[in-house]
Amino acid sequence: MNKKLLLTLTLTLILSVFMLKAQTTKKVLFLGNSYTYYSDMPDIVEQLALSNGDTLIHDRNTPGGHKLIEHAVSALSINKIQSEDWDHVVLQDHSLRPAYHYLEFYKGAEQLIQLINEDAPCLNKTIFYMTWGRENNGSYPYNEHQQLTTDGYNTMANILDTEVSPVGAAWKKVRDDNDFVDLYDPDGSHPSYAGSYLAACVFYATIFDKSPVGLTFTGSLTSANAAYLQEKAFEAYNEYVTLNLIHTGTLEDTVADVFRAKLNNSASELNSLIANNTLNTTFDFAYIGYSSQSNINTNLKYIIYQNGNQVINSLAPISMTVEINECVNQTSTYPLNIDLFDVAAGIFNVDILLNGNLIADYTLQKEAVINNTIEIVNEDLFSFYPNPAKAQIQIQSEEQIEELTIQDIIGKDLTIQSMPALHETIDVSNLKSGLYILQARIGNKVSVRKLTIL
Repeated sequence: MNKKLLLTLTLTLILSVFMLKAQTTKKVLFLGNSYTYYSDMPDIVEQLALSNGDTLIHDRNTPGGHKLIEHAVSALSINKIQSEDWDHVVLQDHSLRPAYHYLEFYKGAEQLIQLINEDAPCLNKTIFYMTWGRENNGSYPYNEHQQLTTDGYNTMANILDTEVSPVGAAWKKVRDDNDFVDLYDPDGSHPSYAGSYLAACVFYATIFDKSPVGLTFTGSLTSANAAYLQEKAFEAYNEYVTLNLIHTGTLEDTVADVFRAKLNNSASELNSLIANNTLNTTFDFAYIGYSSQSNINTNLKYIIYQNGNQVINSLAPISMTVEINECVNQTSTYPLNIDLFDVAAGIFNVDILLNGNLIADYTLQKEAVINNTIEIVNEDLFSFYPNPAKAQIQIQSEEQIEELTIQDIIGKDLTIQSMPALHETIDVSNLKSGLYILQARIGNKVSVRKLTIL
């Protein structure tokens, strides 16, 4: 064979093998809402991948307005999670949730990740889809909304040791360039095609660990605008690689030192457990990941607030023995005994923190003996309607109510009056919207009910 021809064939073979190794196939499930399905963003990721010789196999469940906590109980979402051995599952919450309702975001994300990792608890498959702030919304100013959203997704990724696709961070780069390209739909919330293209470029980089810069697929954009968005996407990607919120490399992506905790009683059950100035309950603590130490030592912290003041700040110690450098998915139950001596009778709030991160909060009520003669009872001494109310409530009782008290959520008495008749109309038009407590005393008994004012 001609030496020149042989050399050409050899180089061609080497190049073909190199290109084959460089090409990647990924299977990805997208769970979100309209921010994901606008302009068929996952399909744009697929087209970007194809333009670079890569393959994206994907599925989705993206009903409008859906939240992660709804996906966590959706039969369709659960079936899709379990239908394939996905390389990644993308989780996108409602646009306001991570910023303004963080605990609901946490609950939904935590439940979904447990489903995603059911068969491989130490394998990181989840990618959080960081969204963006509203364009010009008085209730949700862009800079505030974007910063809170960024903080929410970054915190969640650090707590659960997973990844973030920083679409919102790339979005801010464009906005800081005086909106060089218009990323918003006319509603000022959803993405325009350019916004979806920017998101897809960030996802291509995050999923495939490759630069989107120079990819030939531009969709309906001009080449100049597509190139600009590719650059901004790659800038955000590189920043999140540096922050270790995007994991790179060819080794299997595993998690380490993920802590989870959950009290074993609901708020109503916790109320019933309050007795003799104590609240005795239990909590489950779970450790997931590869540990370099045989002992896991940490604390569950609880902080109690009443009347706007912090009255208790204490710890419940946690100690767990685990196997070193092996995948651990271990749960143990621990007691939680809270001394309520310094908590006055009435409403109080309990924040639960794990590793310094807020994981739950409860609004509870401490019942008490008043003057050693009057007791708080659970029985219904009176009824009232409507609830929620706007201007008036109708109160009825079978016996005369000697004292009717309306308290705000922190236990401050707002109004105290007698009720001579068995049926009275009470004016509540001066109360602001929110949750209140009605207390009615009949003889030596006091009954407590919750009232919502619209």
